[in-house]
Amino acid sequence: MKTKYILFIGLLIFVFGFTPVKQTIINSKAADFSLKDTNGRRVSLSDYSGKILIIDFWATWSSSSLNTLRVLENLRHEYSDRNVEVIGIAILSKETDIPKRIADSRASFPILLGDRSLIAKYGNFSTIPNTFIIDERGFVKHEISGNFKAKTIKNLLNKLINQSQLNLDHSGAVAKE
Repeated sequence: MKTKYILFIGLLIFVFGFTPVKQTIINSKAADFSLKDTNGRRVSLSDYSGKILIIDFWATWSSSSLNTLRVLENLRHEYSDRNVEVIGIAILSKETDIPKRIADSRASFPILLGDRSLIAKYGNFSTIPNTFIIDERGFVKHEISGNFKAKTIKNLLNKLINQSQLNLDHSGAVAKE
């Protein structure tokens, strides 16, 4: 009995001792990055300063990722005049599979090539796709794990846009119409 107990404890330590712990990064400054896109051009988080940014971490082997890329492409068009940008970051995928997945989704927003180190910077998430909404000041405001409906993202974006407008109105700056 004692041997089974020790083995069980050892197994727990092995499994949980080597598994990264998920961390919340909501209301934290988004981790900066500089990654190559599918055309070899460097793109940084700082390129989107002053914009509301949707970052979608996806993988070529994830069927849910195809859906989120399609939804985000539609939202990108719908919110293009509202200071909202979208980027996708392909992770845990073979680079040669990425162009086909982009074509299948019809995504025209920048697709960057990420790696495991970026997962750690964004809270050690384990769900693919995993989507973050960053406000115009560069803070992570929302995280959506897994598949989602356009309505979910629209509600979150509209709240952020309205909050941004309120912040402008209270700062004495001229509000954009």
